Amino acid sequence: MKLVYSCLIIGVLGFNQCHAVISGRSFFSPRSQSVDAVRDLIGWQDFINKDSCCGYQALAVTGMYTHLFHPEKTAGYFFGTNTLVFSGSAYPVRADDDILADYFGLPTDFHSRVVFEPQVRTTSLDCAWYYGLDDLLAGTYMRIHAPLVYTTWAMRTCECIQQPGSNPYPAGYMASTTLDRSELNSTVQEAFKGRKMVGDIEPLRYGIIDGAHTRVGLSDIQVAIGYNPVLDQGHHFGFNARVSIPTGNHAHSHYFFEPIVGNGGHWEIGVGLTGHAIFYENCQTDGRFGLYADANFTHLCAARQRRSFDIDGSGVFSRYMLLERMQDADPGLTLGTTQVPAEKQYQGRLLPAVNVTSLCADIAVAVQVDFAIKAACWYKNLSVDIGYNGWARTKEYITKRQQFPSSTFAIKGDAMVYGFDQVVGRFISINGTESQATIEAGQGAGNSNLENMNVDNPQPAFFNGNELFSSTAALDSVRGSEQAILLTNCDINDFSGLVPFSLTHRFFVHLSYDWDDRQTVTPFAGIGGSVEMDGSDKKTRSAFSQWAVWLKAGLAC
Repeated sequence: MKLVYSCLIIGVLGFNQCHAVISGRSFFSPRSQSVDAVRDLIGWQDFINKDSCCGYQALAVTGMYTHLFHPEKTAGYFFGTNTLVFSGSAYPVRADDDILADYFGLPTDFHSRVVFEPQVRTTSLDCAWYYGLDDLLAGTYMRIHAPLVYTTWAMRTCECIQQPGSNPYPAGYMASTTLDRSELNSTVQEAFKGRKMVGDIEPLRYGIIDGAHTRVGLSDIQVAIGYNPVLDQGHHFGFNARVSIPTGNHAHSHYFFEPIVGNGGHWEIGVGLTGHAIFYENCQTDGRFGLYADANFTHLCAARQRRSFDIDGSGVFSRYMLLERMQDADPGLTLGTTQVPAEKQYQGRLLPAVNVTSLCADIAVAVQVDFAIKAACWYKNLSVDIGYNGWARTKEYITKRQQFPSSTFAIKGDAMVYGFDQVVGRFISINGTESQATIEAGQGAGNSNLENMNVDNPQPAFFNGNELFSSTAALDSVRGSEQAILLTNCDINDFSGLVPFSLTHRFFVHLSYDWDDRQTVTPFAGIGGSVEMDGSDKKTRSAFSQWAVWLKAGLAC
């Protein structure tokens, strides 16, 4: 089925879907609450696309509730798994894929396991209006709808701590002074809340995980103007031009897994196709059977959003690594026996990378397809709809992105950022960087002696000719980088903040009743439900799996 949708999209607009698969993303963008061909098709088929000699209209209100299931698959979209292990650099049995707990202000002997269970619950009230313009031109119509949405998203976490850790941070590691265990974060969950400064480590400003968050607003307003060149009582076929006016919220990335109402602020333009055919009709029992289908194709124009990006080559989730803020070096800081002047020097600020890699970008989507087909059966005033809905959206792409400030930040890894000058009796900031460090560990063979032997281009550090040491005991000299390697705009992994190709399969049923014995106005009401399953690539899982129930009622005249 995914191949069918890909071929359909490529055939319509010639867009190439081939791209490198990145395991793990920082942002999730589901289909807009306004994009729902099922809701637009069910329950009122007798009152729209009518063969009429004069104008007519129908108004429908749909109250819907949706609930996410398979949360482990949504977690897998972000991390490749729903469980992450966090362990400190001094924990004795670190696995290769353990997240380095030091980045989160946790003890070097800390160890815990965190399970992620995303939850999404959405209630919406959609008002739809269809107006047949047959008194102007037979077969023409206009339709408008916009849901009012209340949605709650939560990146729920459950942490099991195997070892809370007791090691303090030695002076020079995360601050110029020793940090006792009581000054560090107690859990990974506490670190993700971004409320505490640990030594030089600043709290999170973006990518915060802190309970459930709710968004209320009007989803996109969709307007379609169409024409049915084939139209009679037994069948119709037509097309329409469509536009979607963004009234929902834009992504700000302040919270990890932030709630989204609408499509993220995109204007949408496109076309739609609609048709039906009645295959059986019994006038004596007033029974009928027919097939109905709608297909909508839209382009999502570029919209300004803030997305959080990983660091290229540092792994999924690397936006939570620590960066050193660098500045032009003090002339007194030199490196090696030849006393080469340092170009850059640590400024005394450690930042989670996400604080500076959360950048504004203009993001667009080439094609979105929303297709629904149903079989409708009638017995007198009662009708039953059973059908399938397929939704697909091509991968996001960036048309313009805010520049990352080059030559300002460097990857810290597990390096010391201060060295002790025993002559003046104080710690001096140095320039050790670890450009090859990852979210799992610092670079090289480790830093157990706190000598910075694994920093980039290691050389003994001096200040005003005095050799700097790793501690006040002055046992080991500390290395700086000759020269430090700083991050540039090219080190930002754009793909980590973009949503890949998405596809869902949805099956639905709707039961409806109408009171067509009224002379002027015909009321109708119905109830239904659906199950929607993510049909994206198993490595990406880029769409929600969710169930929904709804009530739909309206008036036609």
